[in-house]
Amino acid sequence: MLDDVFIGAIRTRELRKSMFVATIVFLAMACAFQQVWGNYGFWIAMMVLMPVRAATLGLQLKRIFAQL
Repeated sequence: MLDDVFIGAIRTRELRKSMFVATIVFLAMACAFQQVWGNYGFWIAMMVLMPVRAATLGLQLKRIFAQL
């Protein structure tokens, strides 16, 4: 749903930034957790990817509504 808000507001730069941050967090967690828990560590990192992305978009959402 947040993707639609940012696409509709023509704010794709924020979408790109949030995915970049989420990807960096995912890669760091995947490398660390895979060594400890193997495949389960990868899936834990994968489950954290989308909440991190949603959090970064949610923080930027206030700025979009303030400009309306």
